[in-house]
Amino acid sequence: MVVPQTNYISGLLISFVLVIAGGCKKISSEFVSVATPPSAELRAMAFLNEEQWEEAIVEFRKVVKSSPENGDAWLNLGYCLMHVEKQDEAMRALVEAAKFENSRALANYNIACIHSLSKDADKAFEFLKKAIELGFSDYEFMTNDSDFDFIRLDPRYKEVTASLARESEEFEELMD
Repeated sequence: MVVPQTNYISGLLISFVLVIAGGCKKISSEFVSVATPPSAELRAMAFLNEEQWEEAIVEFRKVVKSSPENGDAWLNLGYCLMHVEKQDEAMRALVEAAKFENSRALANYNIACIHSLSKDADKAFEFLKKAIELGFSDYEFMTNDSDFDFIRLDPRYKEVTASLARESEEFEELMD
């Protein structure tokens, strides 16, 4: 499974640093009190970063309840649920995450992981291919992901990894 790399994490972490610093900080032309408690999203990300899965789950559930349009929160909730082996709940969260463009590729990748762990090779390959089509491109991570141990000997795995390797090589050539 892949830890979600989201655009908002860096902003949250900066905000979190401001919160734990305490006192007042000048942001733009206004003084903002940072003595207020961190938001559920900040707490959730802090727990996720510390691999405190149950605590992160509680906080991410608060986030998706108050902001159901937050695809990254759904993705992170699913990721945390996978870590505590609540695969059915993780699947529901990841299906929600897949509805949002910014989290769609990683959601499909992690859905593929769940199917592989459940020993459903056909579904695992369906969602793994979909993740790649949607932009998942971390060849190195995928080829070392133990969630795919069940499907690794299947000939389709070699096809999928070869297609991803070609895309990675093409990308690297474009960057040179």
